[in-house]
Amino acid sequence: MAGIAAVPLKKVVVDSGPLYSLLTLEVVKRHPGSRNSILSRNKVQSYLQSPRAQKNFLLMFSARAAGWHRSTAQCEPAKLS
Repeated sequence: MAGIAAVPLKKVVVDSGPLYSLLTLEVVKRHPGSRNSILSRNKVQSYLQSPRAQKNFLLMFSARAAGWHRSTAQCEPAKLS
């Protein structure tokens, strides 16, 4: 089977909206008394307007982070011979 030739990319576009929303919701979680003020100045993605969607979004990322830490913590160091 023939290999696929890699073509260097000159420009890449990354949608940072979900990351910005995640960071905003993390700040809201840490400062619940300022929730309305924070959310009025920092708009989150349209699919995160309900508190339930916001909670599920935060849970999804915290579960992924916990899984990543758990999997790396179980890895044994490579044995050099």
